Amino acid sequence: MQLLEWRSQKIHCSIDDTLWIFKDLTEHKEYISIFENPVLYKMKNLHLKYGVVFNCYCFFNAWYNFTLADATDRFINEFENNADWLKFGFHGYGFDESETDRTYEAADSAELLLKDYKLVTKELCRITSEKSLAQYLRLSSFKGSREGIRLLHREGIKGFLCAETMERESYYLDAEARTKLYSDGKYYDKKLGVKFLPTWLRMEKEESIEEKRDYLIKKKYPITVFTHEWAIMEDEQKIWSNFEQVFEGLNHIERKIRFF
Repeated sequence: MQLLEWRSQKIHCSIDDTLWIFKDLTEHKEYISIFENPVLYKMKNLHLKYGVVFNCYCFFNAWYNFTLADATDRFINEFENNADWLKFGFHGYGFDESETDRTYEAADSAELLLKDYKLVTKELCRITSEKSLAQYLRLSSFKGSREGIRLLHREGIKGFLCAETMERESYYLDAEARTKLYSDGKYYDKKLGVKFLPTWLRMEKEESIEEKRDYLIKKKYPITVFTHEWAIMEDEQKIWSNFEQVFEGLNHIERKIRFF
């Protein structure tokens, strides 16, 4: 089974730890469009300029004294109308009662992962519509047990995005699987039917964007790019400029470009 069709250049762009945009849309009752939010506004501009598809991976609870359950649903139609390029998906519950980031690597955490996934996904459907749901996910801290991943795959998730370095553990993949993941640009767990892709470029830390981008183009690997919502808020000029650096180098590619 093929992971992806390599005759086109695949690009995946995502924003982790997403929650603030929903707080902003909820609090600014004068907004008549989601694109009055500054983050969504910039994402739309990049979509119109380059055709980018953005995947926003969301927490239920984080730093803002606000949860997804508090978010307004008055923009659901506009989210749905932009669902071809603006996607939302589960990243994690976020911060639990002990104020620590809840992760799901423990052997007995699979049911909790599924419960939290359903909680977040239900709210995202209410806020952004079912059409807006992402098919690939990146779990918080790249942590998830094999059984937990199996349960999410059963819910319709096609694949998972892994860490930006081979040395860092990703989900339940052992060293041999991680070596194959980064040497082949992909890994497919045949028993589970689950796909994994490396994350290659982290916008708030990356200083060799052009070099790494051109390497991925030469290897015909999917270009996987990500950042965090908090990083955009800390230095939006740097983050969006780095995204544009990735996209501007795609003009010379002879293969068809496809964002997913």
